[in-house]
Amino acid sequence: MKMQLPRVRDDLLKKRASLIAGALAGCIAGSVAASTAPTSPIVPTAPELPAFQMETTMPSSTSSSVYPAGDVYQTQFPYGYGVTSGSVTPPTFGAGSYSLIRNPNAAFAPYIGTQDYTDAATVNSTSGIIVEVTTYGSPQPYGYWNPITNLFDAVTTVSDSYTKPVYVPDPAVTSATAVLFFATPRLDPLQITQSVTVATSSSANGDGGYIDGNAGYNPVGANAHGLFLVGSGGYSWLKITSSGKLNTNGAVAYGSSAGAYGGGAFIGTTLLAGSSFGSAASINGGNSSAGYTSLNFGGPSSGYGIVNVDGGTWHDSNGPVYIGYGGQGFVTVQGSGQLNLTNEGLIVGEDSTGLPTTIGTVALPHLAAGIGTVVVESGGTVTLTGSGGYIALGRSVSSSGATGNLYVTGAGSSVNVSQGILVGNGGTGLMDILAGASVTSSSSYAAGQAKAYGLTSQAGNGTIVIDGQNSVWNIAGTADFGETGAAKVTVQNSGNLNITGELTLGDQSTGNGTLLVQSQGTVESGAATLGNQAGAVGTATVTGLNSSWTVDGDLTVGDYGTGSLFLNSNAMLTTTGDATLGSQAASTGAATISDAGTEWQINGELKVGDKGSASLSVENGGYVSLAGNLAIADSGGTSTLTLDGNGSRMIANGTSVTIGGQGDGTLTVQNAADAIFSGASVSLGEKNGANGTLTIQGSNSIMSAGSLTVGGYGTGTLNVQDSASLSTGTNISLGEQASGTGTATIDNASVTDAGTLTIGGYGTGTLTIQNGGSLTVQGNDITLGEQNTGNGTLNLSGGSSTLTFNGDMTIGKSGSGTFAVSGGAHFTGSAMTLASGSGFGGASTGGTGELDINGTSSVLLSQDLTIGKYGVGTLAMQGGAVLANKGDATLGSQPATEGSATISNASNWTVGGNLTIGSQGTGSVTVQSESSLITNGSSLTIGKQGEGSLSVTGTKSLVQYAGDLIIGKQAAGTFSIANGATTAPTANGTGDVYIAETSGINGALTIDGGGSNLAATDLVVGGTSSKAGGTGSVGLTNSGTLAVSKTLTLWDKSSLDVTGGYATIGNAPQSTANGNVYVTSGGELTGSGNITGNVMITSGTVDVGGATAGKLSITGNYAQTGGTLKFTIAGTGSGQASQLDATGGVSLSGSTMEFDFINHYAPTKGQTFQVIDPPQSVNLSGISYTFTGLASGFLFGVSQNANGLLFTALNTGIATSSPAPEPASLAIFSLGAGLLLLRRRRPHRMIKHL
Repeated sequence: MKMQLPRVRDDLLKKRASLIAGALAGCIAGSVAASTAPTSPIVPTAPELPAFQMETTMPSSTSSSVYPAGDVYQTQFPYGYGVTSGSVTPPTFGAGSYSLIRNPNAAFAPYIGTQDYTDAATVNSTSGIIVEVTTYGSPQPYGYWNPITNLFDAVTTVSDSYTKPVYVPDPAVTSATAVLFFATPRLDPLQITQSVTVATSSSANGDGGYIDGNAGYNPVGANAHGLFLVGSGGYSWLKITSSGKLNTNGAVAYGSSAGAYGGGAFIGTTLLAGSSFGSAASINGGNSSAGYTSLNFGGPSSGYGIVNVDGGTWHDSNGPVYIGYGGQGFVTVQGSGQLNLTNEGLIVGEDSTGLPTTIGTVALPHLAAGIGTVVVESGGTVTLTGSGGYIALGRSVSSSGATGNLYVTGAGSSVNVSQGILVGNGGTGLMDILAGASVTSSSSYAAGQAKAYGLTSQAGNGTIVIDGQNSVWNIAGTADFGETGAAKVTVQNSGNLNITGELTLGDQSTGNGTLLVQSQGTVESGAATLGNQAGAVGTATVTGLNSSWTVDGDLTVGDYGTGSLFLNSNAMLTTTGDATLGSQAASTGAATISDAGTEWQINGELKVGDKGSASLSVENGGYVSLAGNLAIADSGGTSTLTLDGNGSRMIANGTSVTIGGQGDGTLTVQNAADAIFSGASVSLGEKNGANGTLTIQGSNSIMSAGSLTVGGYGTGTLNVQDSASLSTGTNISLGEQASGTGTATIDNASVTDAGTLTIGGYGTGTLTIQNGGSLTVQGNDITLGEQNTGNGTLNLSGGSSTLTFNGDMTIGKSGSGTFAVSGGAHFTGSAMTLASGSGFGGASTGGTGELDINGTSSVLLSQDLTIGKYGVGTLAMQGGAVLANKGDATLGSQPATEGSATISNASNWTVGGNLTIGSQGTGSVTVQSESSLITNGSSLTIGKQGEGSLSVTGTKSLVQYAGDLIIGKQAAGTFSIANGATTAPTANGTGDVYIAETSGINGALTIDGGGSNLAATDLVVGGTSSKAGGTGSVGLTNSGTLAVSKTLTLWDKSSLDVTGGYATIGNAPQSTANGNVYVTSGGELTGSGNITGNVMITSGTVDVGGATAGKLSITGNYAQTGGTLKFTIAGTGSGQASQLDATGGVSLSGSTMEFDFINHYAPTKGQTFQVIDPPQSVNLSGISYTFTGLASGFLFGVSQNANGLLFTALNTGIATSSPAPEPASLAIFSLGAGLLLLRRRRPHRMIKHL
């Protein structure tokens, strides 16, 4: 016979595989569009059997006439024979066992020689033989052996050689050694109308029965107990009609061929039950206590099996069922058809390596890979019960590989498996659950082993698709997809996958498991692992609106292997437990959550990298929420979490967020994404050796946290930039522990801290705010360098950069702190302390603090500023910097501390309260280079209880004071005004200056250089206004100027030394004290007030009353041995002429008297002006006279009487606008008379306050 084997619809299978592979690849790449429904798989249909052709030549004869029992011989197809047991010489049948021998040379079987069974014969047992024989000619007898009559009943001759059936009558053949044999290929089936039982004997060597389609190799010897074969290597059909039954007590095989059977057999025929033949029939497989018990469909390459169960019920038990065992098998269960297996496995696609190699004395050849297909449709059901009930699709125990396909389609169609389903065990497995069908099983595997089923571990390929509304696979146990091979599971178009136990994608080192959930597909599972062991790969994708995966337990993406998770296009993933990406060392876990409406809800904790490395990307509006803690690189490895895109968001409601626990962790929030960790403590670089980096960047990118630690025991880096924002509810700490280093940068972004800010706790911390960045601290404190090992640096730079806080700022508490403000940045705060120290028990524990303000930057404080409280504090301002504190300012607060300030390059420091330079420690302030210091409090004290110094130098440098200026209160104080600098009271200030207020204290004021000046309302040197104090001195040198608008008081041991400088005294009530005023070397004393003390002029000028023609009162002696004594006359009215009033003696010997007429006033002849009013006489010896404001030729006289020194006009003067002094030509009266010659008047100097 020659035939062409049929093929399953290969084109449909290939198309289906291509569709599934494309969908999986697209989803893994994140490119599957949510609006595009995936194509449902196509279910193949059973092919038709081919026509048969008989050979035209007969085989050669054999020399054997008797065939011994147990030997099996094979002849050319379609000839063959089988030997059961014993030996017999036909035609006699005796009692006991019987042999049926096929003689190739006989005209028809079962003849030997020329003898046939047309004659009556006696059969001495109840065994029955059913035989059909075919001759190559006509007529062709056929008939049956009637075990009741022990006769072979001949049947009428017919003309059809190939299609005539044998009918088995009632009663049935029931022998324990029954043999069914028909030797030709058949297109019409052998029909069983009643009942046929083929059973094993009770002995170990009992025989079986068979229906042989091709007379091929059919072992039914000692090792084939209960074997029932249908179509051995051929295509004979078996029909069970009406209520007909086929009962076997052992294995049933459909489609066996030579060497095929070894623990199972094959389909090579079509088995029909049910619909075609009326009422549902059943095939019942019994139990075999010995031998091989299995049911196989689709033998080796010569076998092709097709089974259709339509409305019928197929029962089998106690042995696996093979569909496609080395050949091709196709089973369809439809309508109300049922396939029920008890304590058996259903293996779809198998090869034979590893099965028994001999049956009796027959050697078995290697079998090719099998292809098996099972279709359950239109309400059909398959049920496997008992401890051995499982399904294996694509089981291969050799390198050839097998293919097993299971299609369950249509509402009501179902497969129920008591154990599990293995899809791809060394071969290729495929399972589709479609159009509302359901599958129920226990623990199941794809592309791997099923240890619970006793199968060998083999790497295979498994593909599973659950497609369509109400399509469902319920797994009551664990599921392992990609155990040792490659598995792809797709749940789509409202399909459902429910797993009560743990789900593993990619289990062993060679395993690769993929899960795709799309188009409203739903998956519910227990705990899940993607990439279980080292080398394993697990991938899960959930995509599309209403597509969801619920993990009831923990989710691990990359345990020891590699795991990948993709969630997009409005999909939903819920994890009721914890989620971990990159769990163990050397593992890798990656997850991408993308698109608006997509959400991953985690009810436990999330670890992005535990001991392994991991990445989590939330992008394009994706959303992740977790009820527990978040950790990135928790126990090692390198891991990243990225929130990217408008609407992308993560909410963590746990108590902690760790970025770099013991590994290298990075969190990036960018492009308008949100990270909401409002109640959590966020830590960057938590443990020794760890690195944590947090970057928030881009407009509308937002992060909120409870507290933030940047550098715990490890290294932390924070970057907030490009219009992003960060807010914390409690505090921010940089460099928390001694080994920790924390660095933070706020660049054109904003940070709000509702609590405290610590930069350098026990470690090193650096915070930089730049390029318009802003930091607002709403809590009580900012601390730089908190502990003795701490080092904190705060840099604020950039034109619009700002730092605002509502509490106290400490720069260098017990450690070192530096606050640098530059480039036009702005800082607003409350109180500030530089180098506070711990202050425990009143003792300093060190600490250094530095405040640097540079450029057009500003620092604004609403309360006090302390520079050097229990340590060393330094303030440096330059480049137009501004510092303003509304409260008091203190430099050198506590004993043994230091505070210093340098204000330079047009910078300004304004103190709203009192300024104390040297409170109990040492304080110093330098104002230079056009800078200014303004105090608006009641006092500016230099040397309160500690030494203090104030220096103002340079043109346009300014010190203004609103209250008292005290130089040396209870400690030494010095105030130096030089190089054109100015010191003056504020507009509404009292302007009193006290030098050396307390007994035993030295205070010194020096005013040096042209333009250098001090303006004061009252100047008290060497005491207070009411009592004497220490030793005070005022020195005016090099044109330095002192202007006292009211009273100048010099107590005993104090002095005013005008050496090349200028002193102006205003009008005020007289004070009493003992001091000295010295005007030398071109100095000038101008005033209309009171001087308490002796005035001594060796050179220079005393301008009595100044330009206003006032009165200068001196309580003490006035002695002038050189220089000029000037008087101003503006008229004869009261207060229109200058007057010098000295209580002691007045000596003008060797000096020049100058009279200045102002306001175009010219005296008339005889008018008299009293210019000196002492009770004693005035020594005028050796003096000279000049005048200004009158034309030359004016004559006057100077005289002295009891009232003082008088000036009298001898003629009427002529006013002139010329300010030049004119020499007198005449002096009269008791001092003589003479003309005074004109001379040029020196310009009047402006009085400047020092």
